[in-house]
Amino acid sequence: MPPRPRARARARVRVRRRPRLRLRLLYGVYRLDRRAAGWVVAALVALSAAALLSLRDLTVDSSFSGLLPEGDPVLEKFRKYEGALRETESITVLLRLRERELGPERPGAGVARLLGAAQRLVERLEAHPEITKATYRREQPALPALPVNLLTMSEESLQALKRAVAELQSASKRPSLLGATERPLPDVYAQINQAIEELFSGLAVFNPPKLAEALKTLKTHLENVRALNAELVRALEALPEELEAARRGLDELDRLVRSWQSALQPRPSSASAADEAYLLSRDKRALLVQVYPRQPAHLSLEYNRKIVQFIRRTLRELDLSAQGIEWGMKGPYVFSVETDDVLRRDMNRTALITLVGVFALFVIVLKRLFYPLLATLPVLAALVVTLAAANWAFGGLNLLTAFLPAIVLGLGIDYGIQFISHYLEERQGARRPAAALRATMLRKGNAMLVAALVTASVLFGLSAVSRSPGLAQMGVILGLGVLLSCLFTLVGLPALVLTAVGALGRGRAAPARPPRPWDLSGLARAVVRGRWPIVVGALLGSVALLGPAQGVRFAFVTEALMPTDLQSQRTRAYILEHFDFEREVPDPENYFLFFVPDDERLVRRVARALLQIEAIDEVTSYYSFIPPPREREAIQARLQQLRALDPVGPLQEIARRLRAVQAQLGHRDALLDVLGELEEQLRDRSDEVLAATGDAELARELRDLAESTRALRERVERLDATALSDRIQVLRVDVEALVERVRAIVAAIPPPDVLDRLVENPPPEIQKRFFTPDGKTIIYAHVQPEWLWNSVKYDRFIHQISAVWGDYLGQPMIRATLERYMKQDFWRSTGLAVLVILLVLGLEFARGGLLGAAAVSLLTIGLGYLWLLGTMGWLGIDFNVANVLISPLLIGLGVDNCVYLLARFRDFGGRSVGAIERALASTALPILANTLATMIGFGSLMLAETPVLRVLGESAVMGIGFMTLLGLTFLPAVLALGAARR
Repeated sequence: MPPRPRARARARVRVRRRPRLRLRLLYGVYRLDRRAAGWVVAALVALSAAALLSLRDLTVDSSFSGLLPEGDPVLEKFRKYEGALRETESITVLLRLRERELGPERPGAGVARLLGAAQRLVERLEAHPEITKATYRREQPALPALPVNLLTMSEESLQALKRAVAELQSASKRPSLLGATERPLPDVYAQINQAIEELFSGLAVFNPPKLAEALKTLKTHLENVRALNAELVRALEALPEELEAARRGLDELDRLVRSWQSALQPRPSSASAADEAYLLSRDKRALLVQVYPRQPAHLSLEYNRKIVQFIRRTLRELDLSAQGIEWGMKGPYVFSVETDDVLRRDMNRTALITLVGVFALFVIVLKRLFYPLLATLPVLAALVVTLAAANWAFGGLNLLTAFLPAIVLGLGIDYGIQFISHYLEERQGARRPAAALRATMLRKGNAMLVAALVTASVLFGLSAVSRSPGLAQMGVILGLGVLLSCLFTLVGLPALVLTAVGALGRGRAAPARPPRPWDLSGLARAVVRGRWPIVVGALLGSVALLGPAQGVRFAFVTEALMPTDLQSQRTRAYILEHFDFEREVPDPENYFLFFVPDDERLVRRVARALLQIEAIDEVTSYYSFIPPPREREAIQARLQQLRALDPVGPLQEIARRLRAVQAQLGHRDALLDVLGELEEQLRDRSDEVLAATGDAELARELRDLAESTRALRERVERLDATALSDRIQVLRVDVEALVERVRAIVAAIPPPDVLDRLVENPPPEIQKRFFTPDGKTIIYAHVQPEWLWNSVKYDRFIHQISAVWGDYLGQPMIRATLERYMKQDFWRSTGLAVLVILLVLGLEFARGGLLGAAAVSLLTIGLGYLWLLGTMGWLGIDFNVANVLISPLLIGLGVDNCVYLLARFRDFGGRSVGAIERALASTALPILANTLATMIGFGSLMLAETPVLRVLGESAVMGIGFMTLLGLTFLPAVLALGAARR
């Protein structure tokens, strides 16, 4: 049944009062849809398909550095010192025995399995061109040619070495064990025997004058025999004991040499000491492998993913599970990849939940299935095109925009709800679909455009005033998503309705009256009648929430906001629990680097000052491994004394003498023969001397010598020459091996000026880690993590290190810098949102005499925001990297609700209490539906794996709820009070 003429006249009057440009635009869209609905739908489908194809390479950058603006000093500094930062970045691979493998096993078997697996892994990884090094050993910066333990050698150790060398020299000067001569003893005795024989042979022809001289020569020979016999008997008696003493002395000498060797060239001397060289856990059940990629972690997510995937594939190919070994990974490369995977899952999950939830809500609100399905399609198309535009313009999404698909769905469906609700309202008057669409386009389309322009202006304003690319991109993407959702709904939804009605209703009469939607006129009457209690209650509640609202602060990023259920985080927790050397496999975020001019005294002074700061527990620089100048002088003196020692010569002399004794023992049988001949000659010559000279004393002396020679021969006969020779052989081998070891040690003693040369010209590998290309020294300071995540402590820490040295850099500085930008952008965007809303609402409602109502709308939005702050303060929720962005968003959403209500209030005359009641009754359902849809979009974030998204969802749901609650109660109540006074 067509509307009455008077009603059409009133509608025409109201239409004429609207801006002609907007009216002509909306009417032109209606005519386009009316005449070419199929083509409009086809164009929408084609555009969506093309956009969908371009999303195949959509990336999500989860790094904080990508949120800083180009030209930022901190970002530029990171790029300048990229090489130094790379030294703190690595991938840690954890290898551990499975729980069921933790039963009893042979000592060291588990370590052997872990080391074998680690060695195979290292060989595979180092073959990759993008991996510079992989190791499972504990690595401290080693200074080539510098014996590190020597730097701590005490004066007592040096004196012990000197005494050991002195004892060697004294032992090497003692007489030989088997006589003073080194000639074979049989030859010595044979020579004496021959000399005596020649002497006696000559006595027969001696003339008396020469007899005295011959006897004198004989006595000399006899003295030699006596001395030789006595020395040889003593040596034979003492030989076993001497060899035993030599054994003990050699063992002690070997101990001293090993100590010396340890001081100069430390080497593990036992299995347990060898284990200390590896990155093993306390229980020796886990091992770490450090992997160093060629490029830094913040270079690109694609690079990180390539490296991490290669390591994971290598670990799977090694089939460690068959060996009873589990593995895990941690590090900035792994964390960025896993965070990106989580964000992608969250993005897909929240978008799906939002889509299903909003569609179900739409079905419940409108009591039908067909129109909600149609209304959802333009919003999906707007979402796909928005993401495609973001991918083209920004190269993908970032940490702040990854959750926007769900938000765009929640915001965009508002326009479909508003349009379809009004369309069904028009159909209740028995209007045909085309006429209902025309009325909806000209009446509701105006409010939709105003609401979209307000929200988009706020969001684009956020992009304009934000210095952070993350915030700027968020404003652009959300603003574009809102505009496209509104435009696609205005252009595409009527075309879809006309196309569907034409296809499904061909040949059938259109139903006279569609089912009526939910009737909320009772709610409208209750609000209007209870206007005083509502206004007073809202104001009292606002006063009560002022206190908690003041307690809300900025906590940009805390550990509570970081993902905790990642495999890399579990690996990190295991390492912290089972390993004693967290700083040997550090998290880069726990280090600050200080860049100091290469002046040794200045570097040492800065390092000492940094160690006095409570937050810093370790400071390392190149000069940490080199003694101070005063100690270097003492060390140089010790090196000079060590180089002056000569342990090799005495050891060689002792070895030579042992060879001589062993050779004498080899002449035992020949010596027995010679001693027998000498004994017989001495007895025979005794009688001859007595007969020829009558010298009884000389004859007795010859007989005594014959007896001593016989006793010596019997002693030699009892000698076990073979056993003694074997003992001497063992001693010889040990001494000669000791000679070689000592010779190598002596050659390894560096010259005294080695320290000075290392200070003046560090090795290349050391320069790479401890020096910048412009010649500055890098000081690494390890900071306790709690000082980096607590904003109050962090500010105090920055103040303290700035007082020590101003040129520093650390990963947490990116968070702090971004926090500063976010705070500034927060106030700018909020202020801009208020200005935009004032301007738009003033221009839109000033003509209708609703400027006061627009002011009340602003008050309503302010109270809603205050309620959000008060609830956040009461629950202990602070502004962080995500929910700090909701201020302009909530203001925009609050304005949307106010615009819809004020627009209907104006349509009903904008004067009486009845007008506000009818306006609220007609807009409450779509506003509630829109609010619930938006809350579903944000509420889906509460199911995300990323804690920061969950906090955003909580804050946004509360804010939207308060904005809607006050928009549907406080605003109409105040308007009703004003209308009643008029």
